[in-house]
Amino acid sequence: MQKKKIPKMVREAINLVTTFFEKLPEQDKNVLPQVLKSDGSWVAAYDHSVIGLFFIDKTKMKAVLSNQHQNLPLFPGLLVSSDRKP
Repeated sequence: MQKKKIPKMVREAINLVTTFFEKLPEQDKNVLPQVLKSDGSWVAAYDHSVIGLFFIDKTKMKAVLSNQHQNLPLFPGLLVSSDRKP
């Protein structure tokens, strides 16, 4: 996967899931897990060839932002592409 294409793919993926859940009819939203009904945000993390989309609440978002400011992976140990395996 070309590195320069990943940010665009990530933006499109977040837009897709956000739009999907916003457009769900209310009766379908009733069966969603509680976390998806909470006040949260879609976040993406990627490592060369792996892209992960996550829905996290405000508390977890603080941890993600703290990791980002420390130049750490957003979700340490979660995403490791094959070229980065130990």
